[in-house]
Amino acid sequence: MKSKLFTRTLSGAVFVVLLIGCIWPGFQSNPSPMAFFILFAVIPTIGLNEFFRMGKKLGLAPQSLLGVVVGLSLYYYFVHIAIFDYERLLIDPFLALIILLCGAIFLRELFRKSETPFQNIAYTFLGIIYVFMPFCLLVDISFFRHYYEPRIILGIFFLIWANDTFAYLVGSLIGKTKLLERISPGKTWEGFAGGGIATLILAWFLSDLFTFQSVNLWHFHPWDWIIIGLLIVIFGTAGDLIESMLKRSSGVKDSGNIMAGHGGILDRFDSLIFVAPLIYAYLFLVKANLEHIQQFFRR
Repeated sequence: MKSKLFTRTLSGAVFVVLLIGCIWPGFQSNPSPMAFFILFAVIPTIGLNEFFRMGKKLGLAPQSLLGVVVGLSLYYYFVHIAIFDYERLLIDPFLALIILLCGAIFLRELFRKSETPFQNIAYTFLGIIYVFMPFCLLVDISFFRHYYEPRIILGIFFLIWANDTFAYLVGSLIGKTKLLERISPGKTWEGFAGGGIATLILAWFLSDLFTFQSVNLWHFHPWDWIIIGLLIVIFGTAGDLIESMLKRSSGVKDSGNIMAGHGGILDRFDSLIFVAPLIYAYLFLVKANLEHIQQFFRR
């Protein structure tokens, strides 16, 4: 028991150090995003393979290689836009290549002689959207004001970790009312509330913890972090439950075993995968257009 706890603690510590080190290398004032780009290309690649392995347990035959190629191509497209700030035009030749690769998934299915061709196609595309797309959006989030800002990404991870940790601790101590027992018997409403309170408290202080000194840097008000915290509490928990639903339907305990004592990539990033698109929507639909929204309501 102690050996398992030690292994779990050690692998978790290595994971956190690696993640923070790649997101904000050396805590430099003007860090390079290269380590961030590489790590967040590797993570969804492993996660997508885990997703496809679970699909095979469901009796499907997803196109693993083409799925990963399309996912990485899409990711590179977002990285390219972030670095060079190109306009998102449909005539972009690289985007045209991605569309052709998507078409290749349909064409290849013609020659596979599978009894579930469209289910295979659908599951392949679902994997790309479910696993890769959130990390593509995370690249855009890190370049919210056209330059790389690691503190927003670290802030999101800190809030997710706070929510997961305190939901587990409070649920273990006083949890009695099941949240969704048929999907995840260990989750309780008490744990959900405990995780939510801890996350929102941390969210309120994040704007002080991550102070933006330069006049050229964008500023996050405490209420911005509170909104992101709320999204993480509600939809991060939903993401965890959705991944549990996938594992239950596939008949597996963990999505993988890449992290000793912690399962697979999907187990570690299930909350982020579901909440990243919502944070993206808040930043780019609301915060980026706040002045226009305020002017609209002043009329």
